[in-house]
Amino acid sequence: MRGFNGYFSDDRKRKSSENFKTNNHLDVLRVVRQPIDIRIAMKSALEAGLTLQGFQTNDNLELYYDVFRQQRRLCYLSKGWTDPGFRIGELIEIDRKVPAFKDKFSRIFEITSRNLISVGVFESNQEHISLNLQVGFYNDGFNALVLKEAVDVLDESLGEIRQILIPC
Repeated sequence: MRGFNGYFSDDRKRKSSENFKTNNHLDVLRVVRQPIDIRIAMKSALEAGLTLQGFQTNDNLELYYDVFRQQRRLCYLSKGWTDPGFRIGELIEIDRKVPAFKDKFSRIFEITSRNLISVGVFESNQEHISLNLQVGFYNDGFNALVLKEAVDVLDESLGEIRQILIPC
């Protein structure tokens, strides 16, 4: 231990500090922020006439719920640990072999663009493409009215999309 002065190099100190901040930050969010966000989501859903079921959380998601109106599942509500707000969304798959695939894909993007719904595109496998349709809300703008209107717009859009995807 010759030359050791009791301090780590700046690089090791920084890495250790970054890991400590990251781990502690997530722990603080879990203890302090998560219960607040869960209450906000539950209260907003209740006031909007919606029900949240199937709570899930993990290292990526602070919260996840399936959103229902009466007994019908409409979409999901989620929030990541570092997200600035909540999001609602739905995942749909499109068979690449359906007749007029490109036309249907284009029409779906027209619907989502018109209704301010963002779309993530993922290749599920050789035969399908998955579309993740989402509407995001910053924490400050999230309330029952905004949630209800966004769920209604997403539900109407999904209805139009289903009509496009139903084989004729």
